[in-house]
Amino acid sequence: RLINKGRDTVLKVIRLSLKAGHRITRILKVLHIPRSTYYAYFKWQKSKRAIRREAIKKCLL
Repeated sequence: RLINKGRDTVLKVIRLSLKAGHRITRILKVLHIPRSTYYAYFKWQKSKRAIRREAIKKCLL
């Protein structure tokens, strides 16, 4: 299933399908992805903790 490939992969496939002229509702139906999941992926932002961890990793490495 595509949804198991990760958020970036799902958004890339959807973006390409939208550029091809397909409607978002049709794309999501064909891919078996709920609209709520798509919009959650679309609006996703890194948490403050994840941002801090990345900054610490950069400082240490």
